[in-house]
This record gives sequence, C-alpha cells and structure tokens, in this order.
Amino acid sequence: MRKEVKSLMLDIIKTLLEHQVLAVLIIPEVLKQLREWHLGYLDRKPNNKD
Repeated sequence: MRKEVKSLMLDIIKTLLEHQVLAVLIIPEVLKQLREWHLGYLDRKPNNKD
C-alpha cells in the first residue's frame, strides 16, 4: 500500500511539473485545504487549553 501511495504522489508531482498552469491553479487550493484540516485537528486535540 505504501509503495502505491508513493508512486501516486510521484505521478501527481510529475504531472504538475509538466503542466505549470495546473500547478498554479491546484497547489493553492491544496494548501488551503491542508491548513483547514490542520486547524480542525488542533481544535479537536484533547490537551488544547485555549
């Protein structure tokens, strides 16, 4: 499973490098989504004392 995920990630990176327009459109959205997931995770942590 892990090898397939690594291969998939490499394929995605190669595609984005070959098609810079796609990269410019997709990468900011991916980063935005990762940030939202991370902030949601921090809000759910049991030792968050805020």
